[in-house]
Amino acid sequence: MSDVIQKISDVQQSMRLALSKDDWEALSELDLQCRDLVQQAMDQATGDKLIVRDAIVPLLELYKHAVAACERHRDELAEELQTFNRQRSGAKVYQNCQF
Repeated sequence: MSDVIQKISDVQQSMRLALSKDDWEALSELDLQCRDLVQQAMDQATGDKLIVRDAIVPLLELYKHAVAACERHRDELAEELQTFNRQRSGAKVYQNCQF
């Protein structure tokens, strides 16, 4: 059980690093690992549910930050796409002008 808890901690640190680098691909892969490890910890926890809870609570905070960062990134990309589409429309109008 302590091996799984240590792995959760390791993945959590890796997730923090990926989040700080905006490495969404790595974060996605680490999320899958984390989910698997949490499931393993829950399956192995017989009387040690407090240990599992203590390992998972910091993950919840990390996930809150990750979701907020993801939403900000999504909004930035949406704004860039809207700007691109406006510029493209303007270029088409200019190209279609006949002098």
